[in-house]
Amino acid sequence: MASSSDRERRAALPVYYQAAREIAKDTGAMLVDHGAHWLEHHGTADPIAWLDDPAHPIAAGHLHMANHTLRVMGLGELDPL
Repeated sequence: MASSSDRERRAALPVYYQAAREIAKDTGAMLVDHGAHWLEHHGTADPIAWLDDPAHPIAAGHLHMANHTLRVMGLGELDPL
């Protein structure tokens, strides 16, 4: 189970995600919005199934992140091993 300090660190992420969205919009940069992607799949679940600890994805989490990145870039998806 995640500790209160883990929850506090994750609570700060929406501000960071929003700043990245605004910068991408202002500059026309491509944005791979992992924050929105994880929220769509996990909501406010705690602990998050794709994480090994409060910040580091397990293999399945890395695969989801890679596939999301590739889809946003229009490159398809990886086949799971």
